[in-house]
Amino acid sequence: MSSVLVPIREDPKVTVAVPLYNEESTVELMLDAVEDVLERLPRADHEVVCVNDGSTDATLDLLTRACDRLSNLR
Repeated sequence: MSSVLVPIREDPKVTVAVPLYNEESTVELMLDAVEDVLERLPRADHEVVCVNDGSTDATLDLLTRACDRLSNLR
């Protein structure tokens, strides 16, 4: 079995995709936790992509407000 080594880029890009449905009680805690982890990565350019799957609670409103304070939130 052979393996392929892929060179590590100078500035790796990390994307965290988060599916959400009616998560108003946890979305802010989740974003804080993900940000804490990502900020510890050395020299990593990162983004958090949240996918709201038609929530009927305040999840979308909370995500919209979080975009104002987190420049890497999509």
